[in-house]
Amino acid sequence: MKVALLIILVIDGFRPDSISSDITPNLFRLKNEGVWCDNSHSVFPTVTRVNSASIATGTVPSVHGIISNSMYVEGVAAKPFDTADYKNLMKLAEVSGGRTLPVTTMAEALQAAGIPFVGISSGSTGGGFLINPMAPSGTGVLINGGFEDGRRVAYPDKIDRVIQQRFGAVKSGEGIPSLLWAERVLREYVLPELHPRVIVDWLTEPDDTQHKFGVGSPEALAVLKTMDQQVGLLMVRLRELGLDNTADIIVTADHGFGGEPDPVDLNGAIQATGKAAGVIAANNGASTLLYAKDHDPELIRGLVSQLQKTDGVDLVFTTSQQPKRAEVQCQPGRDLGWVPGTFSLELIDECRPSRGADVIVTYQWTSDQNAFGFPGLQRIATTNMQHNVAGRSGHGGLNPFMIHTPLVLWGPDFKHQTVVHTPTANFDIAPTVLALEGVKAPASMSGRVIAEAFAKRSQEEPKVHRRSVETRAGSYCATIQLSIIDHRTYVDQGERCR
Repeated sequence: MKVALLIILVIDGFRPDSISSDITPNLFRLKNEGVWCDNSHSVFPTVTRVNSASIATGTVPSVHGIISNSMYVEGVAAKPFDTADYKNLMKLAEVSGGRTLPVTTMAEALQAAGIPFVGISSGSTGGGFLINPMAPSGTGVLINGGFEDGRRVAYPDKIDRVIQQRFGAVKSGEGIPSLLWAERVLREYVLPELHPRVIVDWLTEPDDTQHKFGVGSPEALAVLKTMDQQVGLLMVRLRELGLDNTADIIVTADHGFGGEPDPVDLNGAIQATGKAAGVIAANNGASTLLYAKDHDPELIRGLVSQLQKTDGVDLVFTTSQQPKRAEVQCQPGRDLGWVPGTFSLELIDECRPSRGADVIVTYQWTSDQNAFGFPGLQRIATTNMQHNVAGRSGHGGLNPFMIHTPLVLWGPDFKHQTVVHTPTANFDIAPTVLALEGVKAPASMSGRVIAEAFAKRSQEEPKVHRRSVETRAGSYCATIQLSIIDHRTYVDQGERCR
């Protein structure tokens, strides 16, 4: 099976319940005409760069090494660095043997098979870079209007020159201006002149607007309309180029979203250990990675104890094995962490000897509605201790409204008017794309092919094993819900015992 054109639309921060006939009619059409996966998942932590890397590599954070939006890696910076800036990711490559991601990407696998690939992004330079991090070394094409503050907009150089001459530059992550610039480049240059077979198109909105104003706000609804209009213009362009009957489209999102009504005093818990100077916190809003100096077991134990006493803390994760000789120890297959009352980092594919945290903590959530009628409120860790900040919304946690993402598969190679109930995740996209292109997936890709969506197969949905794991320490109790297909784990949600 070989596809004439396959476009993956990644819509940043797009919730499944944001698809509607009046606000997003073009996406509503794709959902109803194609395959709708109603149990699709973001990869935890439910943040952008983790999922950009998972989409690019078809695997999980413990393998691809981008374990959060904010990470601490010795040699890159003295404190946690923001992966939104691609220069930080290039520095990460310098200290990691020349590669930001240590495994073969979808773009590399396609290039090896002679299949032209283009990644284009209107989001942050870091999120865009992770779509195809080997582009500076000659793999495929990568476009983002804000590389090097607008002095570069693409790799390779010859394409950068053409785009700058014809379209100029635009700051990355600037919301609508970035979105409109990137989609114009896609329609007017990439499709008619570069003729790629596979495209990843990262649309930055509604993420930025929802952070500021909230899911369902008038501002968010307005940018959803604009984003959907761009999808409509893409469909028109495909028809003009005679590709509308031969192109496949996959629509997904990096994560969902939730309201953030109240902060959690994470700093207070760290200070209460009496060893705050030995703790580095990399915050992702609804979850935080914590690094203990020299991976000190007693400091980790004390930190976990304080977290379990802190109002608003939900789940706490540690490695399944106590650190030894100042090194993180990973042993997959164990549910519980070495500290009582914790789950293992291995359970959520977050244990990694290099780059890995000692502790990950998530914060409490409810299904209550925000001011605009959308469910899913999530407490966060922040230095801003104001309560009920109007419109504040985000992601990163184990809240199901952050975990669940839309997934649509539309086009001649997919079934029509079909709903798939089996769990899927962003790490399943790359193996599915390679299968459609007739390319063997690298051994590092742990995701599965969503074959039950293929038009030319009558394959039934795979069997799913669902399980719940509980952990206790004194009065503290928490549970995590998981779905398992073969050896693949889909994290459904986690919360304190009710």
